[in-house]
Amino acid sequence: LQVALELGIPGLVTLLLFLTRIGRSFAGAASRFRARGEPGMAVLCEALLIGFAMWLIAGFTIDFMRIGFKNVWFLMALAPVLLRFSREPIETAPEPARALATT
Repeated sequence: LQVALELGIPGLVTLLLFLTRIGRSFAGAASRFRARGEPGMAVLCEALLIGFAMWLIAGFTIDFMRIGFKNVWFLMALAPVLLRFSREPIETAPEPARALATT
């Protein structure tokens, strides 16, 4: 409610859309990594999504702007980065060079 009071309804809607986009980015990256066969990255995305959700719950139950919003920017910045990584094609490791046969 504090955000709505300070920024109005357009500001509140923008903030909610921004936070929803971050959550969907984490979830989308997790599903893409799992489909590509990278369970470690999928678990990382899911763990970051859970951490983000816990931060949101704490923010809505306590004072939203006083829970360390500036400390969460890094967490929120990881969402589009991981989504971008999940969309890139998998690069295979180059084949090792064969030793030249000596005669």
